Parts: sequence; C-alpha cells; structure tokens
Amino acid sequence: MKALLRSVLRRLAHFVSARPALVSVASRAFEAFPSVKRRLRGVISGANRPALRRENEMSADEARVLVDLRGALAAREKRRQ
Repeated sequence: MKALLRSVLRRLAHFVSARPALVSVASRAFEAFPSVKRRLRGVISGANRPALRRENEMSADEARVLVDLRGALAAREKRRQ
C-alpha cells in the first residue's frame, strides 16, 4: 500500500508542479502542517534512495567501479565528438 501511495504522490506532484496555480494552492494548504509538508517533500523527491558516499569513504570495489564508469563515460564522449 505504501508503494502505491508513493507512486500516486509522485505522479500527482509532477501534475501539480506543471501548474503554477496548483503549486500555490498546495503550498498554502500545507503551511498549516509543516511536518506533513516536510515528509511529502521527502517522498516526492525520492529521499528513500540511499545516500551518496564520498570517494574517500568508498570501499576498494566501489572505487574501482567508479573509475571504470568515469572511463566509459569519457570514451563515450570522445566517440560522440
């Protein structure tokens, strides 16, 4: 049920954000409930994703994958030019 609600909220947020008048109404409606507004902002923005890690906090395997990924992206950019 939670996953369904998150999905609906994300789609609704996309719909509302495309319409400035609805953004204004929704923002005013949630001013009375700041904690709900904060939680919804987290759900909509995808805050349930894992946090990003800095390079110096990565394991050796993670760092190797990052280096490989950067190399692949650089090679792709060179091919495009």
